[in-house]
Amino acid sequence: MMTSKSNIDIVYHGYLPMYEPYLAALVHIGITPEVGSYFKLCTAKRQAFGNLMFIGLDDTLNRVYAMGCRGFDSTIINSQNGFRKIYNIESKVCYIDTVKIANYIPRIVHKMGNYPPLNNTAQRLFYYWYKTAYPKVCSFVEQQVHLLREE
Repeated sequence: MMTSKSNIDIVYHGYLPMYEPYLAALVHIGITPEVGSYFKLCTAKRQAFGNLMFIGLDDTLNRVYAMGCRGFDSTIINSQNGFRKIYNIESKVCYIDTVKIANYIPRIVHKMGNYPPLNNTAQRLFYYWYKTAYPKVCSFVEQQVHLLREE
């Protein structure tokens, strides 16, 4: 395991917390979620907007987080930076927006969660999203990790 001179906090953020941001954070730390369990987690945590969720440590001991902002990304990030200044927290934070890999399917699945009779349809749609999104997320995370290591 490599260690870096100064560790950073890496925050993957997007509109919905449990889809692209969470999946990107898992991929970043080397975890591939089992799709059935991942669907249940997304369903259970579907209202976790604004929560900064610690996911784990990467291979250089950087802390990796996921956060869903429901379109208020800049407001939440500014608030977090304000608290860092108030409390003299000197750690470096890198915010990575997952909008480049986001699509409309998670929002549809999220809305279907309001209607229990549509759960099977939501689950099938989620599986399709996962199958198509996972390679994109892996490529995106690989690119972001490369950029972080160049800094």
